[in-house]
Amino acid sequence: MDSLRRRVVAGSLIALVFILALPTSTSAHPAHASAMSDGTLACTVPPGYVYDSAARTWQCTSSLTYHLRLPADGVWSCAGPYVSVPAGFTYDLTLVSNGQCSPSNPGLWKYQLRVPVNGLWACMVPSGFSYDQVIASNRCNPSYPYANLYHLRR
Repeated sequence: MDSLRRRVVAGSLIALVFILALPTSTSAHPAHASAMSDGTLACTVPPGYVYDSAARTWQCTSSLTYHLRLPADGVWSCAGPYVSVPAGFTYDLTLVSNGQCSPSNPGLWKYQLRVPVNGLWACMVPSGFSYDQVIASNRCNPSYPYANLYHLRR
């Protein structure tokens, strides 16, 4: 019985050592929120950032790590099940992400962010702009060829 007790205690100590060795950081990349830059991996998407891909990980409580991007003209952004474009941007193209935005939901879309300018064809009319033409297009909804595409005017 003494031998069995020693093995149980030894096994418990080994398990404890492994638990203590697990990382406690909330980020999949050793960067602090104030030091994050374009391309950083993180467990959450902080304000002021978008993400262009997500991957499964054991390092984050959400089980996902996000590839952060600073919003800029031409950057692709995952927005979840609803369009969520950062202030000061619009978008002009959507694609099905095929799992890039969420490994468990391959149907989520990616949006190509654009800085709105006069004459741009965009899927959304941003604040401060109007439009002078509308056409039906599948650029704004890959599942529906008749979504509106707006010709922006300032």
